[in-house]
Amino acid sequence: MNSSNSGTLSLSIVISTKDRFDKLRLCVDSILHQTVPPAEVVIVDGSTEKDLRNSIEDLFREAHFGLLKYIKSLPSLTVQNNLGIKNSTGDLITILDDDVVLDKDYTLCTKEFYLNNSDLYVGALSTKIIDSDSTVDKEHFSLSELIGKIFLLWHIKDGKFQLSGIPTLISDRKSV
Repeated sequence: MNSSNSGTLSLSIVISTKDRFDKLRLCVDSILHQTVPPAEVVIVDGSTEKDLRNSIEDLFREAHFGLLKYIKSLPSLTVQNNLGIKNSTGDLITILDDDVVLDKDYTLCTKEFYLNNSDLYVGALSTKIIDSDSTVDKEHFSLSELIGKIFLLWHIKDGKFQLSGIPTLISDRKSV
């Protein structure tokens, strides 16, 4: 971990983009309005039409956001994501597509999940996708519950890998 205090975690957000500044603007706006801001945002630009650096930097400058890293890249999602990860310094790294709009509590919930579940070995998580017109009933929706369900983190015993390389999990549950 990179943070000096084990009770806190720094979060880096990596966004891979290509020729979609209008979508990226909405994504960045949702990041800039987080209740708990990320430590840094790494934007990896694979645009072929034009260099978006100045436009992207303007978005962050207007919001008085601290650390932005801009990286020009070949247009390849895999290459871009790997460059973003390599240039991130956070304890946690979130990788987003440029058309994602985050709930205002996304970074807060992500950090809380990892802090409250430090005994688990979680290498990745996924989030619930909702339409922009939809709402989430916060009393009945918990990011940690969703993550637990996705990764079958309750009552798990040792699993094994199949010849295909796909892992299986042995669970106490009768149905998944």
